[in-house]
Amino acid sequence: MGAGDALLLHGDGAGRRRLVCFSFAGGGVAPFRAWGGSVPPGHDVWGISYPGRDGRYGQRVPGQWSELVTDCAALVAGSVEPPYVLYGHSMGALVAHAVAATLPGPAVDGLIVSGHVAPHRHIGPDPRLLDVSDAALERWLGEKGQVAPEVLANADLRAFAVHLLRADISVYGTFRHEAGPLLETDVHVLYGEEEPQPREDFAAWADVTKGTTIVHELPGGHFFTPEIWSALPGLVLTGV
Repeated sequence: MGAGDALLLHGDGAGRRRLVCFSFAGGGVAPFRAWGGSVPPGHDVWGISYPGRDGRYGQRVPGQWSELVTDCAALVAGSVEPPYVLYGHSMGALVAHAVAATLPGPAVDGLIVSGHVAPHRHIGPDPRLLDVSDAALERWLGEKGQVAPEVLANADLRAFAVHLLRADISVYGTFRHEAGPLLETDVHVLYGEEEPQPREDFAAWADVTKGTTIVHELPGGHFFTPEIWSALPGLVLTGV
């Protein structure tokens, strides 16, 4: 597939259900590539590359939230056969929700969000993140950002990862919640037991849909435990 396409990560493209994934700030599709062993039979997993990474290297990272959502919605509509389940983690949860609100209702057969409070409970990323040193962001990427060790070990790749993280934090900071029509689909909410936000902020995803909302607390922090993260498709695809 060319730049500007969604990437088929697992499956043959003919699965009866399609999971479309949106990454966290600074991330690409790599974290979803490791899911092959836990994708249930008959399911396909697609990854949406934000501009500037994966097969879209060199493309300008959007400066505004609306640009990012428009870009992602176009990729889904143009590359993946509906219906599909949308999944997003952290910043990607807000992207997945916004895309679900943008695409025709019957196309979206479920929304899975993890590691993020409901849109109307979001107060924005800490603005101090834009001012921290490269070394601090490198430490964050190493400890929490799910960046491959070989990337962190290479000075050029490490600097590029920090650049993408800063760019994504900047566009993330332009997000403003605007109440709109409720979704028609069910929503599955996942959050780590060590997250600092109260459960009510995650359970508030129920306010964005007319469908059923399921909320699960899982072991670990923002990215759960490695075992839980690697098993996520099997945990949620059969229950949404």
